Order: sequence, then C-alpha cells, then structure tokens
Amino acid sequence: RPLGRLRICASFGFGRTHIAPVVADFARANPDVRVDLTLTDRPVSIIEEGFDVGIHLGVPHDSRLRARKLLENDRILCASPDYLETHGRPLLPSDLARHRLIEIAEDENTVGRWTLTHRKTKKVVNLAAVPVLRSNSGSAALDWCLAGLGIVLRSRWHAAAPLADGRLEEVLPDWHMPADVYAYFAAKKPSAQLRAFLDAMALRFEA
Repeated sequence: RPLGRLRICASFGFGRTHIAPVVADFARANPDVRVDLTLTDRPVSIIEEGFDVGIHLGVPHDSRLRARKLLENDRILCASPDYLETHGRPLLPSDLARHRLIEIAEDENTVGRWTLTHRKTKKVVNLAAVPVLRSNSGSAALDWCLAGLGIVLRSRWHAAAPLADGRLEEVLPDWHMPADVYAYFAAKKPSAQLRAFLDAMALRFEA
C-alpha cells in the first residue's frame, strides 16, 4: 500500500492550478503518505535533487528519465488587441523578427529558440527569438503581454481565460509549439505511492 514520503516538483503556474488539487485528493485517499510538493520555474534535475516525480511541459531532455503523458497541450502566440492595432499582425513566422517579443525562460535548453509547427502541413520553423522582455515567470510574461508590451509564446491552458474574454488574441493561429504535459521519473520500479499518484493524475486529466 502507499506508504512513506513522495517528493513532487512542478512549475508554479501549472502546479498551483492543476497539480495541487490532485495532491489534496491524493493526501485524503492516502493518509500514510507524506507529500512534499515543490513549485518552481527554474529547471530541475529530479535525480540530483531527489524528487520522485516531476511534472514537465514537453518531453524532458534527460534520457535517464521515464515519461508518462498526462495531457495534450500546446504553446500558442498571443498579443493584446492594443499591441496588434499599434504594431500590426504578423502573417508569417518570419514576421516575428520585426515585433516585440516576450520570452518565458523556463528551460535553458530552449531559451532564445522558438520552434513553431504548422498545424496542417506539419512544417517546422526554427526562430531565433530576441526578446525585449524575458522572465522565468510565465505569469509575469503573460501580464506583460496583457499590458500590450509584446507577443508571447504561452501554453494554451494559461492563456485560455484572456483569450476567451478578448483581452488577448491568438497570433498566427495556424502555427503552434506542441508542449504536452508529462510526469517524468527515474525509478524503474516505481514505489506504491508513486504508482498511486501517477494513477491519480491520469484519472484527473482524463476526466
């Protein structure tokens, strides 16, 4: 049965919104498990830092890790209506070089590199992003975008509300950056508490 300690890491935004509620339900169902949830927007090595499981957008770069897909997600380009009225709407990915860009520096492997995929043709375009604003906080970057300071590449789940109420518009809607959500872990034989937590997340995201 699930017993002992379970150390989890996730990003601030996604972790607070989606992982913390799963942890709450998991703790109620498994009172003998001591859960430690760390939320951070810096890159984390779960092996070196002793985490049992990490929640990551996109496949992790560490080949020692196993991954379990939890949720389909993509990153999309967004800007405020005021910004687009002032600076115009890009029609092609190459047009982004003439725009003010806001970057989220969550992963040192992708800083300064935006890889966009065409939804229909699957053509891939690699862009060298030169941002006017950069932060390791997705929330701060989205706030700058809402304030009309530039175009941001942000996860759809995070931008959904301002897109729905018109505070943001999707830019280049035929292009996106796939960034599905994965649980990743190093254990070849996961503990009972880790298996139970992975199952709890799978149930939550499938629902």
